[in-house]
Amino acid sequence: MVVESITDKELLNIFTDMVRAQTAYMDRQLSFLNLSNGQGGVIMMLGLHGSMTQNELARFRQVTPATISIMLDRMERDGLVVRCSPRGNNRVKNVSLTEKGKDIFQRLDKFMEGEPAIVFNGLTAEEKETAAGIFKKIMKNVMK
Repeated sequence: MVVESITDKELLNIFTDMVRAQTAYMDRQLSFLNLSNGQGGVIMMLGLHGSMTQNELARFRQVTPATISIMLDRMERDGLVVRCSPRGNNRVKNVSLTEKGKDIFQRLDKFMEGEPAIVFNGLTAEEKETAAGIFKKIMKNVMK
């Protein structure tokens, strides 16, 4: 039996397609809350960890501070988050969920409980372990 070898370029294309498909899938899934995938991630972080600075959120989302600022502008406009500066320090903006944001977090957290079973449906425990190891290596490579 001859096993054809996949090239690095082909593997990168498959990986890129998988990431795009996952992002599009989550955007579709979160549309019931009128959230984008990025907004859902911010709400989950704030719901789990409480108040965070804009810079901490930008690092978590792996985007620039300007990009997170635009996202937070929309979320603030929609009544999901509030930003405030600690006394005497206008350079730092702390972000926290509003009551509406906390309600969305509760609904999102409950919804996300079932997502792993959908996304990883059909994978054996061994395949999940292998995938986790591969994903961690890839993240290490691209986060240098």
